Amino acid sequence: MISYARSSLRFTSAKALPAFLWIVLISSSASAQTPENTTFLLGQEVGGVIDPVITVDAGATGSVEFFLQDEDDPVLGFFLVVAFGEGVSVGTFDIAGTIVEAVGAETLLQGVTEDPDGSGSTLSVGLFLDKFFPFDGQTIPPSAVPLRIGQVDITAGAQPRVVPVEFSPGIFSTTGNFLENGVFLEIPAVPPGTLVGGTIVVGEIEYVRSDCNQDGAIDVADPVFLLTYLFGGDDSPKCADACEMNLDGSLDVADVIGTLQYLFGGGSPPPAPFPTCGSDGDPFGCDEPVTCTP
Repeated sequence: MISYARSSLRFTSAKALPAFLWIVLISSSASAQTPENTTFLLGQEVGGVIDPVITVDAGATGSVEFFLQDEDDPVLGFFLVVAFGEGVSVGTFDIAGTIVEAVGAETLLQGVTEDPDGSGSTLSVGLFLDKFFPFDGQTIPPSAVPLRIGQVDITAGAQPRVVPVEFSPGIFSTTGNFLENGVFLEIPAVPPGTLVGGTIVVGEIEYVRSDCNQDGAIDVADPVFLLTYLFGGDDSPKCADACEMNLDGSLDVADVIGTLQYLFGGGSPPPAPFPTCGSDGDPFGCDEPVTCTP
């Protein structure tokens, strides 16, 4: 794991920020600036590798970690606006054990807003490293590798599902200001060069292999559905794993042929889970919950 020495922190609210500076920071349009060589990404860091797929059992608690990489510039602070799909509740943005705690962040502003249509939550975070006199010049140093800048606990619901976690184009705050992802190399903020989202996989999503079109039956419609998708069809599989016959990690004509041979030529039956509902323990290919009926 990436680890850093800890230092004391001072947190404050938006009210403690001088009014004129708060207006400048919030109202500065990141989209009007030139993008910089800065990357924000999220996932879980395991053995020095950041995995964008976060797995958590249904009804359990997990963690989404946030990272920053900029090889060229010291960073004074940042805004993050992150949308979580339906199926998880979002906790507090925490910087314990991160690079921003180590260098001495002085202000952390945040909030979680439930989407009015019930499709998920949006986390907004504003972090400033050096806000108070004597202005010691704390920054996140340039780095060729991603540095962890925070984490958020999430609690999964009871139903297995795949929950997207994406950096949002922006939201209006409760005060009417428009917040968007941005990084402070100086004032005003500029948009990050790259934003890399992730996925929360809740529980084990069950499916039946070869029910590619998810209609509850395994028949000729399944290889036809896959063939249409491969050669320009509009409908993509809800669960790519269910379409994969040969377990080679990709969807192609070989999977179509394998299903046809099973249906009409006495070929080998599909690998598990088959012929009843099950999971192979790697449901990332299922882009959304599926109906498992056979």
